[in-house]
Amino acid sequence: MMKRFLTSLTVGAFAGICLAAPTIDGLNIGAPDWTNSISLQDTNTRFGNGQNELNQMYVESDSDNIYIGIPGNLADNNAMTIFFDVSSGGVASASTLATNDPNIPCRAGGLPTLLRVMDTTQLDGTFDYSLLVSVGKFPGQSDIQLVLASDITNLNTGENTPLGIGLLGNDSGTGVSGTLTTTDVTGARIAINNANAAGVVDWCFDPDDPNDPNDFFCDTRIADPNEAASATIGIEIVVPRDLIGLDTPSATTVGIFAWLTNNAQDGDAGTPCDRRGYSSNQSLPGMMGADNLGPFRGSAEPKDFTSVPGLQYVTTLIPGI
Repeated sequence: MMKRFLTSLTVGAFAGICLAAPTIDGLNIGAPDWTNSISLQDTNTRFGNGQNELNQMYVESDSDNIYIGIPGNLADNNAMTIFFDVSSGGVASASTLATNDPNIPCRAGGLPTLLRVMDTTQLDGTFDYSLLVSVGKFPGQSDIQLVLASDITNLNTGENTPLGIGLLGNDSGTGVSGTLTTTDVTGARIAINNANAAGVVDWCFDPDDPNDPNDFFCDTRIADPNEAASATIGIEIVVPRDLIGLDTPSATTVGIFAWLTNNAQDGDAGTPCDRRGYSSNQSLPGMMGADNLGPFRGSAEPKDFTSVPGLQYVTTLIPGI
């Protein structure tokens, strides 16, 4: 399939200095606290309407932090990985993700399991850092308590920084929500509120047959932009600038890509060395109506975004400090 580029999503975006930092609680993602939406979802979700969807992306900054707001949902056993390109000056060029962690394979202290099984994924950009936000029940934690876990990884050096664990509870029956708050360790903060019921709708399993005038079953693979823009509840993140190489006096054009998958905790044999990921059709920028991308497991089952419709890479200018 020939790649179709969405140039309108990659120019003119600017993440200004915040007058006041957004409240990190998963609510009110939009004006006035969030002023710069840099990407709008174009694909209805195949991973569960109101369960797993990424509607749009906001990015703000101040002299200490980068703030990311993504209205949507992230359910149990799933994860969102945000990739950052801080070194190319905004030039998108295809690359192969190398995350097989050869020095510390499948052991504590290595890369997160999900990131490791993303090895050999073909991406639309060359990325320097990844931020993983994963929801589920993890080894070493309670077998009944749902948590969110997060890591920042330097993709050039393989250095991984765990950001900690946050408890997720039921938000008055409207959805699983909670926060990950760190103070003296990294300064990163994450909040998830899964009460979102707006935004994109279910992806269509049976599109209209253009040759059959009586076939009007559905035509909802491409998202309605007004619906995508209507969501204001979801995921809010604070990332200290020095954790992703943005603690410089000069302004930096940053490439960003968000990808929603399962969290690869359920493997074929249940062991860290034999895990398999599964990709949704939810990314920012979007996939122009594509279906779920399906399973991935390193070189055994690689994913290739260069063959996915659209350019999964958006840029924004982050002012210097």
